Amino acid sequence: MISLILCTRTLIIAAVVELYIKTVGRETVDDHLEFATCTGVLVLKTKHIRYIESSRNYQLLYTADKSEPEEIKMTMEKLERLTEPFGFIRVHKGYLVNYLFIRHVSASEITLSYGTVIPVGRSKAPRSR
Repeated sequence: MISLILCTRTLIIAAVVELYIKTVGRETVDDHLEFATCTGVLVLKTKHIRYIESSRNYQLLYTADKSEPEEIKMTMEKLERLTEPFGFIRVHKGYLVNYLFIRHVSASEITLSYGTVIPVGRSKAPRSR
């Protein structure tokens, strides 16, 4: 019985260490994303991006340090694939949200830490909770 407990502890510690290494590695190496804009290339730290809103052929990227959004040229599907490893969640057909900024979740909307309210799509509701 004692060896089973020690084995379980070792596995838990190994999982925590593995998660820590992945997290630290991501923050130090891959924590920046590049986006094409009308004026050139925009490079941002993922932890500074609050959410992304669809706007026809362009997407509006809202950051923590700017009051006006950046306009980028990329489909929401491609943005979803690009940002998902960094904790972005597709909560609506037209919105991707950085989980770091989520403060409250209800059946129909998500409130971000800055007070912004994002709608939750009916098909996305179970996934965003």
